[in-house]
Amino acid sequence: MAIDVEAFQETLVHRVTATSAAIVADMDALRRLDKAAEARSARWNTGCGISLIVLLLAFLGACVTFESKGETPTLFEVLPIPALVAMGASLLGGAVCWFMRKKVIQLDVEDKRYDLVTRLLHTLDDEIAPEIPLELTLDLHPTKSPEELDHTEQAGEWQVAYYINRWLELHGRFKDATRFELRMTETLEDRTRPLAAGAEAGNAEIESEQISSTRATVVLWVEGREPAELQALTRDAAAAILLPELATFKGAKVEEGGLVVRVTTPVWNAPPPGQDDRNASGTLLITEVLRGMRKLLGIPHPG
Repeated sequence: MAIDVEAFQETLVHRVTATSAAIVADMDALRRLDKAAEARSARWNTGCGISLIVLLLAFLGACVTFESKGETPTLFEVLPIPALVAMGASLLGGAVCWFMRKKVIQLDVEDKRYDLVTRLLHTLDDEIAPEIPLELTLDLHPTKSPEELDHTEQAGEWQVAYYINRWLELHGRFKDATRFELRMTETLEDRTRPLAAGAEAGNAEIESEQISSTRATVVLWVEGREPAELQALTRDAAAAILLPELATFKGAKVEEGGLVVRVTTPVWNAPPPGQDDRNASGTLLITEVLRGMRKLLGIPHPG
């Protein structure tokens, strides 16, 4: 299905049940929408800069005029009509540019989220029947946004805001009838505290730091596997999964009849399609978890 641009602008969430090829087409549409927003934002930034320059030039001209007067001038002697018009126009233009930039910036979303979906579906292309629909929910809100704030608390001298952004859910079925679910969640601790006496931090009056992590949760449901059998396999899950650098195994369990594995990483990447696959650490993280889970379950890897 085509992207509903108006609905997406309102929610920054894309929900769809469609084939893999259709979802990839949707991700391409999101990419075009995002890049168009980035270009418009850059143009409005330029407009803001030009308005500021015109305002400064008009002000400097007024200062020069003021210095040249031998007696105290009136407002209209210091700022003749052309200068007043220029300053007024620059203020109005700057306000319009700022407003339009703020409106557009909401659509300038994080590229690697939709690029991860595209790369992952390309990677799994041989394993998912082309006619089988997938269920996708992709949330492109920034993690540090009011919608994602979970709670705040005081931790010693730090005031900490905790954000939890559950930004991806993907459900589907492989050709061998194994059902899968992928959930991606980003957590952020935004920490601030008053500057210690004598601390070096420019002119800032507070010290701040951010700690972020991304959690990938993969669930596989295999026909004929009993929960007790799956529970026994969880003990060997950590050894079966070869994680990329910086990723950490967080646990395995049985949930609703499926085998669940959770891993986290502080950083990941998903370059646009066509760029170097060696930098696609986000895709590698998920595919290695799937590979390890298949090994654990005794499911032959396709190909």
